[in-house]
Amino acid sequence: MIQFHRGWNCSPNTMPGSFLFCLLSALLTTGSSLICEVCQARQTSCSGNLQTCKDSEDVCTTIVGEYKIAGRTFPRTFKDCATTSLLCNFVPFSMTYRPSFSMRTSFNCCSTDGCNSEQTELPAVPRTPNGFQCPSCLALGVSQCRNMDTLLCSGNEDHCFEITGTLMINNMNFTKASAGCATAGTCSKKVGVHQYTKDIVDILTQVKCYPAIPAGSTRTEL
Repeated sequence: MIQFHRGWNCSPNTMPGSFLFCLLSALLTTGSSLICEVCQARQTSCSGNLQTCKDSEDVCTTIVGEYKIAGRTFPRTFKDCATTSLLCNFVPFSMTYRPSFSMRTSFNCCSTDGCNSEQTELPAVPRTPNGFQCPSCLALGVSQCRNMDTLLCSGNEDHCFEITGTLMINNMNFTKASAGCATAGTCSKKVGVHQYTKDIVDILTQVKCYPAIPAGSTRTEL
């Protein structure tokens, strides 16, 4: 016997039409939750088990990031269930804060079972100078860059960014201010709350993105 959610008892002894209706209703109700691959790793890919998402989670996400600090590389990958958010509007981008500090990342949201099982590629970052420059800074514990340097841009990073906000990782909060060269995809960032994973939330209070300045020009965007 099929026990339907609203207290209906469906059995083969029920009228044929009613039994068929109950059966179809049960089938439509069962298995309606999205199924996503869930994993995380300290590299630019990961694989894990398929898990059933909560009813409120309507997308599968993949986040791949790579930081480079003073010649060292720190990659991370997260795959999970999530609720549609501003994150889903992001496009792959790269950012360079200083010559020795850069990052690149890709975000992907999809809404069919197991759709985040595929590999997500990071954007390439050629390091050939491209004739542009941007104001540059990276400061922790403050909400505004007070002293800017000039950073020569390279590759397809032909936009400047100035971003401030608070990064929340588990129970730790980091207020930060940053500026530098970036690809046009950085302009998809918006002021607001961006939940990258269940434990990582970025609250952006200012996002400024504009075409980079020709190298040697007077900085007019400070």
